[in-house]
Amino acid sequence: RGYRGGTQNYIGNETLTVSLIEFDKKKNLLEELKANRLNFEKKIKSDFVNAVIIGEKAPRLSGTTLIGYPTLHGQAIQIELESHDIFVTTSSACSDNEPATSKVLKAMGIEDSIGRSVIRISLSVENSQEKYEKIYLALKSAYTKLAKVKSI
Repeated sequence: RGYRGGTQNYIGNETLTVSLIEFDKKKNLLEELKANRLNFEKKIKSDFVNAVIIGEKAPRLSGTTLIGYPTLHGQAIQIELESHDIFVTTSSACSDNEPATSKVLKAMGIEDSIGRSVIRISLSVENSQEKYEKIYLALKSAYTKLAKVKSI
């Protein structure tokens, strides 16, 4: 039939099985994670009216926030957060060192003033509301400090 026999990917299959079993055990925690994310985003937008949540009205992953603050540079925010042992990214892994707005954000109609300021925060069901509170306080400090500099 034109198909060639080969060795099955048993390790891949077993790994996928273990992953799916673990996901099934924890999937009920996704709603709590989503509620924590929404609360975090609400606090940020309340304190910083210029902050933009990318894809805010779209269905999103429960623990991922893509947030921009016009006039601030994402990499400067990233460095400030790292000083608090909080590690975020400014874009996809393949373009994290690029200072320009990513192609994906441009395709979504995101302006450069926001696109260059974006950071992505990703948490898992293993993280609690306290982790979001730590990030909120550090981000609030970073925004306040960097807004005085206006790096873009």
